[in-house]
Amino acid sequence: HGVARRLPRVVLGGDLNCTPDGSQLQLLLQGTVASDHPDWECASSFRWRREDAVEMGGGDCCEERSAGDELQPPELLPVASTASADAVEEEHEKDEEGGKELQPGMGLALRNPLGRLRDVYADSQLAFTNYVHGFQGVLDYILTTDDIRVLRTLPGVSEEEIKPEGGLPSVLYPSDHIAIAADLELCC
Repeated sequence: HGVARRLPRVVLGGDLNCTPDGSQLQLLLQGTVASDHPDWECASSFRWRREDAVEMGGGDCCEERSAGDELQPPELLPVASTASADAVEEEHEKDEEGGKELQPGMGLALRNPLGRLRDVYADSQLAFTNYVHGFQGVLDYILTTDDIRVLRTLPGVSEEEIKPEGGLPSVLYPSDHIAIAADLELCC
């Protein structure tokens, strides 16, 4: 028990299908997402019915329900206490009946067990990695833990280069995403 646990070195790269302001990237870069983050407001539009669970391979998990009944959302869970400075916000509502501390909002407070990751393009932000009709933005990322140093990154593509082709894909760039790459070095 006296030995400090070292987290693994991580390089995470790919099309994360989220813009830099999304909660998905916030979880990876800041290490937390609050239960009242605006992205959770979309959660109410997702309703799982018995048929959905069966179609997804969950089996007949709701035998006592009738065929068209909706599954009930899970009960709001108490927030785990933590002394970490990166902990999810301390503002909690008190459950009137049980006195339990509940998470504010309609979502879950999430913490990345790896802590904060770094975007290798943080010092040279890309204007876009996806440029299609109706959308231009960054969707692709290379993220690392702090014990990995960025030596250099592949430069982005200018809008002037792809605009004459109408965006991506094009003759020069055959994908709807531009390539991103980085030379990395493991630190001690």
